[in-house]
Amino acid sequence: MFEWIVSQLSGFEAVAFILQRLLIGLVIGSLSGELLKRALSSGSVVTDQTARLVTLTLVLAAYVTSELLGNESGILAVAVFGIMIGTSKIPHKEALKEFKSDLVLVMLSLIFILLAAMLRFQNILNLGWNGILVVLLLMVLVRPAAVFISTISSRLKVKEKAFISFIGPRGVVPASIATYFALRLDALDIAGGDTLVGLVFLTVIITVILTGTMAKSVANLLGVIPMEILIIGGGEVGKILAERFEKRGENVLVVDNSEEKCSRLLKQGIRAVHGDAEDINVLKAAGIEKAKYVVATTDQDNTNLLVSQIAKSKFGLKEEQIVARVNSMENLHAFWDLGIRSMSPQMTTALVLDNMVGRSSMFSLCEVGEEGEILEARVTNPKIVGKAIKELSLPENSLLLMIRRDEKSHIANGNFVLEYDDLVTVIGEGDSAKEVADILHR
Repeated sequence: MFEWIVSQLSGFEAVAFILQRLLIGLVIGSLSGELLKRALSSGSVVTDQTARLVTLTLVLAAYVTSELLGNESGILAVAVFGIMIGTSKIPHKEALKEFKSDLVLVMLSLIFILLAAMLRFQNILNLGWNGILVVLLLMVLVRPAAVFISTISSRLKVKEKAFISFIGPRGVVPASIATYFALRLDALDIAGGDTLVGLVFLTVIITVILTGTMAKSVANLLGVIPMEILIIGGGEVGKILAERFEKRGENVLVVDNSEEKCSRLLKQGIRAVHGDAEDINVLKAAGIEKAKYVVATTDQDNTNLLVSQIAKSKFGLKEEQIVARVNSMENLHAFWDLGIRSMSPQMTTALVLDNMVGRSSMFSLCEVGEEGEILEARVTNPKIVGKAIKELSLPENSLLLMIRRDEKSHIANGNFVLEYDDLVTVIGEGDSAKEVADILHR
């Protein structure tokens, strides 16, 4: 659009100018993406290192080729390229994601340094109070309007949309684009480039400072902050549980006395504290005072029981906020007598195996894959109350199993009419179970 404006074209020439660049970007991006998919799927000859090199080469080639055919079409070409690869099931995809993250970190650091070197603070000072007023209007009117309009059909709640509107600091993209515009305007002897750069950098500075200092307070005020979940034990059970909570968007921290396990978790991007969970000071350092739930998953029942007691007596967590793993069935009653919600791996395994023998259909309900989920959701959405289950537009790969109402359980059939405060058990693959819960709870 900028190139079209400065080129001073009009009428059919302007339309042809835009369409030509759209077509070039789409074609080059699609062809490059398809070429990479075929190259990476060519067999065992391609390694992770080779995949990185081939991908980077094709990205640069796609950008340069598109720019040669039509200036300003290169960004669209690589965007289409990225969408094709990101939505495809190809070998070495995880290696490419990791490589991309490293490149982004390096390039962002470099670009910000270069842009800051070109900045003249006098451009910001020249804006005065008018510049600050424009930034505040962007923050309180323009961005919220954009967020609310673009999320009309989403399942986000009003408070969640308001929080997204607040945590939108401007960054490297507008800063680099504004600098580019300023250089082009100066080359064309058109005034205003310095003002544009100053305004964009003023916006970056103010929004980053406000977001960095007030994001947590605003999240608490709006009630959108994720749950703080403290997991005791970084073994396989604790690790898998932490990964699932992370995918749900919760704040997770794992405590383990093994430095090796903590390092493994940190490499996966999961926060971990190395220390003895039976030590109150370690639990405080891990944030137990802010925790919404404490889950004890170690293979030592004494540790799980002691941590559960400490969480309950010393830090005031309620019974429904503490969950423990019981490794020996003989110790189950000790946990139950103290009012600690607990489960036995042996008993759970026996129940699943029992379902597998002669009851394959029942077992298929329990096994929903690594990405599956079974959860409970309470009906509070007024649009759902009074409707039969068959009238609901639920996501694919989801199923309502049971409805709990007034201490009585009901099998979920299509004619069952939901009422306010019903507790619904949902099963689903991927995020479908959570999407159903959002529909019921909105």
